[in-house]
Amino acid sequence: MIYDCFPFFNELDVLEIRLNVLYDIVDYFVITE
Repeated sequence: MIYDCFPFFNELDVLEIRLNVLYDIVDYFVITE
């Protein structure tokens, strides 16, 4: 099981790219504010 944990603060374009690129690889995304 693969988790991707990363901080987020109003960077919607970076978030969208990251989710799209890692969607098939990562099982769970953990986003913290």
